[in-house]
Amino acid sequence: MNNYRCGYSATTSVKSTQTGKSVVHTPFPEYQPHSSPEPAIVSPISEFTRVSVTIMSILLTFNTIIDTIISIMLDFVTAPDLQKQLANAVRERRRKRKWSRQKLADRSTVPASTIKKFETTGQISLRQFILLWQCVDSLDRLAQLTKTPTPTPSSIKEVLEQ
Repeated sequence: MNNYRCGYSATTSVKSTQTGKSVVHTPFPEYQPHSSPEPAIVSPISEFTRVSVTIMSILLTFNTIIDTIISIMLDFVTAPDLQKQLANAVRERRRKRKWSRQKLADRSTVPASTIKKFETTGQISLRQFILLWQCVDSLDRLAQLTKTPTPTPSSIKEVLEQ
């Protein structure tokens, strides 16, 4: 009797109805005979290692999914986030010019206290923001925000039609 990895014989002898001869049938061809007479023994340590590697793989996949979800959530810009970004942009441009808040206030006609509040909280009226922006950058850049973006072509046919 041949010994197989799983510890039992996976081959059976079947008598052919057409020829009357015995035919060897192997229902599990993936089981290959061992050269040793006793069945293979799987060590508990190697089984533990295999299970541990599988669990680690699942956890890494799970962590990747969580990281992706978090990055998607962080990509959404809220109104307060945008207000702070605009305030930081004005502050950086003011500092680049080496202007104090008072100097920007004199040039823009926006009170220095309002500029301080804007730079710390992001809160300001649209009119006052425009007055500050025109002192530190071009109003054309703000005007670009009002233009409708051209849609990106989704096929070669659309590119050729443009």
